[in-house]
Amino acid sequence: MLRKSPIHANLFFQLHHRDPIVTLWKNIQGMEVSFKGRRIIIRNLDGIYTAFIHPIDEGTFRLLQFRGDHHSQPENEDDLCSINMYSKDMALLRRVELDHGHTINDYVYEYRNTADPVRKRLSKSDILTAPMTRKGIAGQNNLQDVNYNSKGQIDSGSWMKDGNLIRFQYHYQKTSRFQGVLLRAEFVLPHMSCTVSWCAPPRRHPEKLDSWVSFIAIIGFRISRLNHNRFLILKSRNVPL
Repeated sequence: MLRKSPIHANLFFQLHHRDPIVTLWKNIQGMEVSFKGRRIIIRNLDGIYTAFIHPIDEGTFRLLQFRGDHHSQPENEDDLCSINMYSKDMALLRRVELDHGHTINDYVYEYRNTADPVRKRLSKSDILTAPMTRKGIAGQNNLQDVNYNSKGQIDSGSWMKDGNLIRFQYHYQKTSRFQGVLLRAEFVLPHMSCTVSWCAPPRRHPEKLDSWVSFIAIIGFRISRLNHNRFLILKSRNVPL
């Protein structure tokens, strides 16, 4: 007879009859998307959302995303949090973020041209899933420009703050073990510049800046239960570099 490991047994007692913690545990590794008829259920760390598809023409369609689990599209816009426009190839063209019917941000996305000879190494799926730029055209992030790399990560960009243009550049780890982890960011203002790092040098070859170790890999955590539904996350140990 198979026996449950102590880890699985401990998880069972920790999660039993604790629906909020169960939801957090299921979503902690990313996003879960499920299709149920004409609606789409999205679960992530922010909660549960329901999206409904509305065709616009043969080439585009609109996806309305509401907070909560809805079996039919709500008539009011109180729970409407975003309106996304997609192409027939599932490329996001425009995204409007809302709060109780008011526009918070409005973005448009641009993609690489598949006929561009410089980009022959990129596959069609890469081009469609990874936008080249995102531009803020309204809302809190109006005039914000964001550039993406071929992996879909934010690479660089700029925004306006108190009438000043602020530019930034992100640097990611390139080693195979933690590839794609954000290491540092450079910010350039009209009168100053600064660099913010979330990493530490390794023991070997610290001169290779793209091989530094992210704080995510350095710091460990442990979770302590305070009461029935409250948990405390504590730093527990340092992982050797």
